[in-house]
Amino acid sequence: MRESIVYDLTSYSGILESLSKHLKLGQSDILSYLERVKINFNLTQFLEDFGIENEQLLDCDISLIALHVTTNDDECANIKSKGIINLREVLSSETTLGNYIRNQGITINIDKKEIQFNGRSYSLSENDNSDVIKRVHYKLYKDYQVNSFLSCINALEYGVENMPEFLENIADLIDSEEILDMWKKNIKCNVVKFTAPLANFADDTFYQGDFIISEQEFQYLGSDELDLLKRYWILNQSFDLLRYYLTYQQLKEIYGYLRFDEKVPFSSILKIYNPDEYLEEYRT
Repeated sequence: MRESIVYDLTSYSGILESLSKHLKLGQSDILSYLERVKINFNLTQFLEDFGIENEQLLDCDISLIALHVTTNDDECANIKSKGIINLREVLSSETTLGNYIRNQGITINIDKKEIQFNGRSYSLSENDNSDVIKRVHYKLYKDYQVNSFLSCINALEYGVENMPEFLENIADLIDSEEILDMWKKNIKCNVVKFTAPLANFADDTFYQGDFIISEQEFQYLGSDELDLLKRYWILNQSFDLLRYYLTYQQLKEIYGYLRFDEKVPFSSILKIYNPDEYLEEYRT
């Protein structure tokens, strides 16, 4: 039976534990090596020095831990029943955001690329000259997947802790600050910690960092080659985060984008934090 490795890049200790388990090395060995090489770390040389072959890197199933920031008025009851779902499903389901938008008299027709409000129809053309239209179109047709942080300084400092970005886009479209003010009255913020298989993350996730997997590689390489490259990407990100933390005592941002058709079932949710609980555990 293959071993399962869950990479946790959300904390310094999690990164060390993940690397130690995957590479079958002691945490002290990893830290001592980094201390010796300092800024001149090279992953290929590291693997060669410890005699770690590609077969070892591939001989396991890998998942990634991520943090998802959400706002709702139901104590995350919808997430507990449905899991974390993409924006399109949120808007069409009985969710806090979906219900709120409908209760404001806003009708969103994704198939027809049209939004109706107060007797007016807004056509969502990708080629519209309006920046407001373009932003709404982008969220509904190109950026509607489940987004998360694989690593960050503080997940509560990116704006989404107050309201969904899409709601701000809608408010701009219909020129209504009131729907933003009313939203803030009843909602609470939560940070949801979950795990998802490596295969569930979209290609965009791997375009970040000093070591990236290019669009051309995703297009032309076979699945086995891509699987190995993704593991190299994780290792490079892990060591980069460790070195950054050892220098600055904090992590930096790496985003996790799930594939459009993927959701996070409740069984994959590890913990739901309120803001105080999140800040206490991550001591940000």
